[in-house]
Amino acid sequence: GKSKEETGRSLFVPKRLPTNIKKSAFDAVQSLTDAAKDLSKNVMDRNLGDDGTVSQWNSYIEVDFQSLWETEEQ
Repeated sequence: GKSKEETGRSLFVPKRLPTNIKKSAFDAVQSLTDAAKDLSKNVMDRNLGDDGTVSQWNSYIEVDFQSLWETEEQ
């Protein structure tokens, strides 16, 4: 698979899924990343004040989501 750097904050959803399922999956992940962003930003603002760390932290969640789909397709 792609490295975390290559993937960045993009979200991979298989094209073969119906659009409504893709949207539900995307919305679910977006909700998770929004919540994680709020949580990690609060923590980082207090501890480091580094928004770059927040972005990096969010990207890990989306990479995990991508690998989950890739495993299912094999």
